[in-house]
Amino acid sequence: MRDRLLTAAALAWLAAVVLIAIFGFGIGPSDVGSSPDTFTDGRVPRMLASSLLVDDEPVWGQVALLLFVSLLLLARAGAVTWWLTALLGHVGSALLAYGVIAIAVALGSASAEAATDDWDYGISCVLGAQLAALAYGAWQARARRAAGPLDGAILLLAAGALVVFAVTVDWYGIEHFFAFAIGLAVAAWRAPAGSPRRAAR
Repeated sequence: MRDRLLTAAALAWLAAVVLIAIFGFGIGPSDVGSSPDTFTDGRVPRMLASSLLVDDEPVWGQVALLLFVSLLLLARAGAVTWWLTALLGHVGSALLAYGVIAIAVALGSASAEAATDDWDYGISCVLGAQLAALAYGAWQARARRAAGPLDGAILLLAAGALVVFAVTVDWYGIEHFFAFAIGLAVAAWRAPAGSPRRAAR
């Protein structure tokens, strides 16, 4: 029952992202976006709501990739892992990035200060964390000599995502690396018993 409810909730979130991408409903970054300033002002729920938008072009390319990665992760790892990577990847990476920005501001960085009220929003950290979890599973399959063509494609996609993250890095862009690391950590933690990771313990 728990897994069914969590799967239904995951599908509902994906549907909301798609519907907002199609129709907009008048929802923009100023309505749901987060930032270090909104966080310190107590508008914490925006950290969750900000995951409903797509922040860069091509919108449909990102939505299609999100659907592919999310549905594949649901099928391969289940709804609990899906939600852990989605929530920790999105919110956890934002908190870490905001902490880095706060430290930089305290050290006198003008660019970090200017970023504190920029809108932080989009599906990219959810996508990054979930892609990392898939990549971990694909790498484990290779270690067991059980990898198929899809596993190879996942690893190539993950490597490409890291390159994109690197060339687009800025104060908020560091979230992508945090999200990817969180996704790997969740996947390692949730790895099924008997996998090389668990068997080594």
